[in-house]
Order: sequence, then C-alpha cells, then structure tokens
Amino acid sequence: MLEQIFLVKQDVEKYRMLTVIKSLPPREVNLSNISSRLQFTYQKTYNIFQALLEDLAEVAPDIDPSDTKIESIDFTKIAIDTYRLFLVKNSVVFQAFNYGLTSSNPSFENFSNEHFTSKSTLNRRMSKFRAFLKNFGLN
Repeated sequence: MLEQIFLVKQDVEKYRMLTVIKSLPPREVNLSNISSRLQFTYQKTYNIFQALLEDLAEVAPDIDPSDTKIESIDFTKIAIDTYRLFLVKNSVVFQAFNYGLTSSNPSFENFSNEHFTSKSTLNRRMSKFRAFLKNFGLN
C-alpha cells in the first residue's frame, strides 16, 4: 500500500521485481522467468533489473552494479523490507511529507527548489498521498 502512495511507477516495478526474485529458488532466478512472472517484455525486465542493481549497490555496498548477470548476484544480502524502506525514504513524496513535519517553517516553494523539482511535478506526485490523508479526515 505505501508503495502505491509514495513511489513512482519505476520504483514500484523495481520493488515488484525484487519481490519476485526473492520468492524464487536460486536456480530459477533468470530474466526470462522474471519477465514472465511480471508480465513484462524481456527488454523492459532487463532495464528494470539494471536500475534495481544501481539501487542495490547503495543498499548493500558489497553488491557490484557492474555484475550484470542476474544469476551471479547474491540476493540474500538484501531484505525486501530494507529495500522498501530505501525506496520510500528516497521518494520525493516521503521527503516532502517529512519536510512538512520536521521544518519549523515549511514552504512548498522552498522544498521544490531544494529538491530540484517543479511545483507542478511535486503537486502531481503528491496527489495519491493527499487522497490517502483525506481518508483519515486530514487535508
């Protein structure tokens, strides 16, 4: 649920991919099998995997992002929850929410400038979060 509120589509796809990878026995971890399970083309699966590798290198520094063979990566070094937290903490929606809670004088414009994002992009990305808060009577 949090993934749908805080994350952009690309991050949700990477999260889903890692979830599929972690659910498979090691001998079944290959891009063809993963693309079939995610119902993505092989090329899209490959591109998502490359982006996932970059993230995993930040979360688990002993994972080498230049190691492009999926079969040679030790996915036991990264927990799903650790990766999920990484994605949420790095999402602009969560950062805006955190900024609003922790800043003494929060400003939409200041946040946009500090994070190099336009106000319209930030507004668009915040729409699901605002709808989520509205469910609890918060506007």
